[in-house]
Amino acid sequence: MKSRITLFLLGMGLLAGLTKAQPPRIVVQGAGAPQVFSSINAALAAAQPNDKVYLSGGAFHSASALLFDKTLHFFGAGIGPG
Repeated sequence: MKSRITLFLLGMGLLAGLTKAQPPRIVVQGAGAPQVFSSINAALAAAQPNDKVYLSGGAFHSASALLFDKTLHFFGAGIGPG
């Protein structure tokens, strides 16, 4: 019985570690099918005016300054404690 509890706790620890290993995602939803990106620059370039941009938890870095030349609606999951 003790080995089952230990195995269960080990499995839960591994599962929790895998959830943090997921890369950040950006989903752009407009008139067409949703598009998934891992780069904020690519997502903003593909977005059309009035699209919804959903950001997963985490940080998104851009090598250049971001310029918004269209109206977009951003929804974010926030940043969890690291």
